[in-house]
Amino acid sequence: MTDYSDLVKRLQEHAENMYVDFLNEAADAIELLQRELKCATELWEQQKELALEYLADIEKANERIAELEAALKPFADASDLHLGSDDMSIAFRIIIGNLRQARKVLGEEE
Repeated sequence: MTDYSDLVKRLQEHAENMYVDFLNEAADAIELLQRELKCATELWEQQKELALEYLADIEKANERIAELEAALKPFADASDLHLGSDDMSIAFRIIIGNLRQARKVLGEEE
């Protein structure tokens, strides 16, 4: 950001020497614009930081969703199986294993 303090000072000095009010008005306007620009820049930095934090939270949420979807996939796949009565004990062990894995992903104790 350019500092116009020297220009403002010169305008004010010339306004006193030449008795010209518009030079003081110009100097005041420059100072006001500099303060507004500083506030806008600070606000932009704050908003940018919040946006970056929000994006990081979204990324974490997407990772968690992918993890949970992976834990649920075996159940979706198993719904298409048509097992006979002889295969039930094998299916039961697979389902128990999948349930334990899902519980682990959810962060629950066994």
